[in-house]
Amino acid sequence: MSDTEDDLAEEAFAHEQELLAREAALAAAEAAQEAAEAEEAERQAKRARHGDAAGSSLPRGDAAGSSSLPRGGAAGSSSLPRGDDDDDVSPTQERAFAPEQQRAFDEALGGSNLFITGGPGTGKSFTVRRIIAALEEKNGSGSVLTWAPTGVAAILVGGQTMQSTPGPGVPGSSTGFEKVWGSKKYWREVRTLVLDEVSMADAEFIDWIEAHVRELVAREGKQYSPWAKADQPFGGLQLIFVGDFCQLPPVPVSEVSLASPQVLQSWERASRTQCGGWLERVKVPVGCKETKGKWAFQTCCWRDARFECIELQKCYRTGDPILLNALHELRRGHASHPAVQRLVQATQRPLPPRGDGIKPTVLYATKKAVEAENRDELRRLDPATERVYKVSGTSRGHGGRPAGGCRYFRFRRRREPHVHPSANIESTTAA
Repeated sequence: MSDTEDDLAEEAFAHEQELLAREAALAAAEAAQEAAEAEEAERQAKRARHGDAAGSSLPRGDAAGSSSLPRGGAAGSSSLPRGDDDDDVSPTQERAFAPEQQRAFDEALGGSNLFITGGPGTGKSFTVRRIIAALEEKNGSGSVLTWAPTGVAAILVGGQTMQSTPGPGVPGSSTGFEKVWGSKKYWREVRTLVLDEVSMADAEFIDWIEAHVRELVAREGKQYSPWAKADQPFGGLQLIFVGDFCQLPPVPVSEVSLASPQVLQSWERASRTQCGGWLERVKVPVGCKETKGKWAFQTCCWRDARFECIELQKCYRTGDPILLNALHELRRGHASHPAVQRLVQATQRPLPPRGDGIKPTVLYATKKAVEAENRDELRRLDPATERVYKVSGTSRGHGGRPAGGCRYFRFRRRREPHVHPSANIESTTAA
């Protein structure tokens, strides 16, 4: 093969691997969602059986002080009837709340705007899942909109990304946020907005979508919802932000500058426009390098929400003092602290070699570093072992649509690959 053909083959292989990874991620997300729905249905059935045995159904209160909803599973405080068999109750139901978790649970049911924070492993996701379940039990299904900046984070709390409906998608300018107006019916049902992993949420994105939701409420007034308040963030929704600002920050990568001629012309046109609301006057670029990557607590929304801050401190993930002390110092930015050095010393041991030649996986903080490592390792493979495999058949494409035709995979291996006897694969040696 020529260098150009090699590059094209590598790009095709990389693209194919990316598609397969996306399909696997979608399948995993669907499986996780189905498992969560099955678990929830089983819990509801158990509650119904327990309620029948107790001779009454689960009461529903209107306020935190009078609600008979389960109070986080603390011993002696839950009104949910318990069966005699401990195995009949899931570990999530069985685990008791720490005092600060119980306080967050009570404040959430009381309608307060909350910022729940804490170090790794302190039970933030566990607490917010219990809060979401209780709020939906109190206010009805669909009353809680759960957001997260990434798909992985959204799966952990049973939510969705901020861009998904009723969100604005991926707007390239301020007018892109107008898509929320097409989801007015959805927003009418929402009473509480939960934003998990808030440290990764971009401040500019939060303020723009908040402004449009608030404008939507102001335009429709009390016809929107009887509890709506156009002078409050997100039109009066209860806000529960969860995350740790000592962990992952927003991604600041951007090539657009506020000093570019196009941006300056947009601002000039906006200053001359007199008709329409301020959100409709001009397409203001979103994601400029001077404004992207700012923290959520730098937003106008955060200032106006007047959050009640609750910090979870008890770590449930590990009891190892060496690891706990190192994580605590790393979280505070003290990478050279003696506690961190003790962890490094405790883990500095050579890994035993493997007979199949597979090396240990190397972890990096960025995709760029990962791609560089993979390119270096690929270059070290022996070109003499290169093979091209032609696969014929039909597979499920994106959205469940069939994707037919032939696909070419290019591999270099130190050993001959194993091919399952039932696979319809035609192997040819590369020129």
